[in-house]
Amino acid sequence: DIVGGRVDAVVKQRVGQQHFRKRLLDRYGTVCAVTGQQPEEVLDAAHLYTFAERPEHLETAGLLLRADVHRLFDRLLLTVEPRTWHSRVAPALIHRYP
Repeated sequence: DIVGGRVDAVVKQRVGQQHFRKRLLDRYGTVCAVTGQQPEEVLDAAHLYTFAERPEHLETAGLLLRADVHRLFDRLLLTVEPRTWHSRVAPALIHRYP
């Protein structure tokens, strides 16, 4: 059996994240940097740097990613070259999911 229910949790929330997302939407429209035009509701604002090490929102170092693509990005299974905006998928994924 899978146990259900809830637990209380304390989380850190990024101050200004929603404003950062709005700025990126204004700048790029509803376009995922990897997959193209998407519904606004599925787009996340992503940082091209580790926010924990540099807790500021820089529009010039941010992009919009579809939520599932953002998960790959956060796990370093997809990377984006900041100068060229070319994306690269981890070789292990390319071989397993052509």
